[in-house]
Amino acid sequence: MGKHSRRKSGFVPKIAAGAAPVALLFAAPAAAFATPAGIALPVGSDHHDLRLGSTAVATNGEQRLTHGVAETRHTGVWLPGDADVLTENAERVDPGSGGFTGDLGVHRSSGQGVDLGGLGAIGATSAQHVTGRLGVGQEHELGGGLGPASGVLRTTQSAGSGAVNSISGTFDVDHVVHVENGVTTSVRGTLDQHQSVSASVLDQPVLDF
Repeated sequence: MGKHSRRKSGFVPKIAAGAAPVALLFAAPAAAFATPAGIALPVGSDHHDLRLGSTAVATNGEQRLTHGVAETRHTGVWLPGDADVLTENAERVDPGSGGFTGDLGVHRSSGQGVDLGGLGAIGATSAQHVTGRLGVGQEHELGGGLGPASGVLRTTQSAGSGAVNSISGTFDVDHVVHVENGVTTSVRGTLDQHQSVSASVLDQPVLDF
């Protein structure tokens, strides 16, 4: 089943500053989740299509065996009015990924995107990992663009030899207003916190610290 869209060729929905398409918003968790180097043996796959009038749904899943087990599933929904809803979920379990015998590493990632055609697009990604007995972390990102406005919000948390939490965001209205903010908190024996804020109006800086 192919996707039939009335969207103008060359249209790229804005997800964040830089006008990345929805699919690229999934890149960070996907890269962190990538199958380790070596041979990946497919052990199972499935694909399903469903059409209800002018609405179409497609799903596919794949399981692979490397030195662990990995599974990925994609779902696409194509709606009337030039709108798409895309989701991706992946999970991988790796034995021996920690520093102790018998340790397991578990990695999970997901992404959701809504493409509204000429109006814009929004997307979200999430990734979590547990490595051995000491490494725990997660990342979340939400971004979108509607008309001339776009923005992105990111959060990260990690725990291991120390704990680090960060949150950052940007908001932009096409060459009119641009704001960036970030806060990072770390605990490695002592508590440290850093914050930065910048803003510009009509491409002229008005705040930076």
